[in-house]
Amino acid sequence: MADATDIKEIDVQPEYEIGLDGSIDILMTEDQKKYRNALKKMAKRKPTKAFPRPRFAFARFLFDLTTNQKFDIFIMICIFLNMFCMCLEHHNQTLTFGLTLGYINHVFVAM
Repeated sequence: MADATDIKEIDVQPEYEIGLDGSIDILMTEDQKKYRNALKKMAKRKPTKAFPRPRFAFARFLFDLTTNQKFDIFIMICIFLNMFCMCLEHHNQTLTFGLTLGYINHVFVAM
């Protein structure tokens, strides 16, 4: 049925998404058209340049650490491990298990 919507006339080959903008424009208010145009303009913009590397040694170390892809992967792994530990909490758990989860939670909070 989706192919039939692109047909213009009988015995004429369908054109993919013909008149998609025209049919949408009919149903849109002026504010919606302005919003759509603003979204199109934002999509065309290119990202700004990256921040320059700091001169101060400690700031440069932190900058290099946090802009590294391995740091992002480490943080994601920590988030998933924290979620997993939070899922382990259950009713009638032993005292040692609860204390262990509490200590693990403190470690994640400290990070």
